[in-house]
Amino acid sequence: MKTCVSTYSYGKYLSDDKLGLFGCIDHAAECGFDGIEFPEDEWLKEDGIAIRIREYCEKKGITPVALLVSADLINNGGNDGRDEIARVCRLIDTAHEMGVKLFRH
Repeated sequence: MKTCVSTYSYGKYLSDDKLGLFGCIDHAAECGFDGIEFPEDEWLKEDGIAIRIREYCEKKGITPVALLVSADLINNGGNDGRDEIARVCRLIDTAHEMGVKLFRH
């Protein structure tokens, strides 16, 4: 059996004044987890972050497993969901860049 942890489980330690995102990846790898999943968060807006995450995980020997996102396709400001669908599509591209095999909404 393989084990996976979510960065969500790190709670406040995800902040840059604690472990930060990459420190959480370090910790998960040190604990022996096989994989790590990433819920949608503000850090996803950083340019090049998806590729940096993928490369860092490879270096640490842990697999980026999933990107979990939220979306509201009904209450979207009356735009028939097009803006929200476009945002989710961009996140799918991000998931691909991260090398994850699972995208969950």
